[in-house]
Amino acid sequence: MKGIYLFTGDSFLRERALQRKTIEIRKNSPTELQEDHLDGEELRGGRLLEELFTPSLFAAGKLILIRRADKLHESAGLVGLLERGLPQFFFILLTAEKLDRRGKLYKLIAERGAVEDYPKPDRRSLPKLIKELLQEHEVKLTPDAFRYLLETSDLDLQRIANEAEKFSIYPHQGPLGIEELKELIFGARGPGIFRFLDELSERRPGALANLRELLGEGEDPNRIFFMIAGQVRALLAVKSLAGEGHNLKEIAAQTGQYPWLVKKRLAQVRGFSEEELIELLYLLQEEDAKIKRGAEEPEAALYRVALHFTGASVA
Repeated sequence: MKGIYLFTGDSFLRERALQRKTIEIRKNSPTELQEDHLDGEELRGGRLLEELFTPSLFAAGKLILIRRADKLHESAGLVGLLERGLPQFFFILLTAEKLDRRGKLYKLIAERGAVEDYPKPDRRSLPKLIKELLQEHEVKLTPDAFRYLLETSDLDLQRIANEAEKFSIYPHQGPLGIEELKELIFGARGPGIFRFLDELSERRPGALANLRELLGEGEDPNRIFFMIAGQVRALLAVKSLAGEGHNLKEIAAQTGQYPWLVKKRLAQVRGFSEEELIELLYLLQEEDAKIKRGAEEPEAALYRVALHFTGASVA
């Protein structure tokens, strides 16, 4: 086993990789390892060396986990330690969003240890990641249920992992079907936020009642606002490419959206001109700026956007 590992990129994926490597090292180490968790910003003036070489009464080796490795100060002494070589049964695992590839520390880790980078997930990588999370929790879904999970999932992998854990303890036989999945994800509330987005995109007046229901149930208004903005951008991309003569398959390839979702959005954008969608984007930007300045409450901004979306008049 190598003595040092660096994990960079997406916070959930790199933490997941860190935990896996910790388990692997412990499993393969012939001796007990003392585990210490440190913060890169706090490691100055030889504290890392003290942590490494302070003897343990119960373990012959050490496993040091350093988060925020990008904040490591030169005085921490890690570069010099790597140049000399780590003692036997001593392991250092570091995580950071990114580390300067041109720096001496990164180059030494790449040369004498291992670097694993985990790019932030996108719509293209999401299906594979969801399958992995389901497999880790030994969860099987029917094809329809899996497609529904993709449709209702944002790029928050921690939330998806939490859902997968919930699926794993649900008593059932065989793969989970779509109705069971809906109940587990949304409970008695139903998939309100996604129904709301569909109603907005189809310019149905019922969207306003749905919005009131969502807010009354405690849904985070900032999350709803963020999802509306993402929906408008997705609709605009589909509308623009369709207007240029691209077919469904080409639009899916260029936007990274699933073909079945592009088909759904192609039907929704018939009710909008490209100018209207651009106007909605500007409105969202204006309302977002007001919220950030403290000039408007998120709930009020949501109602204003929803009214504009559905074409209803503002009182």
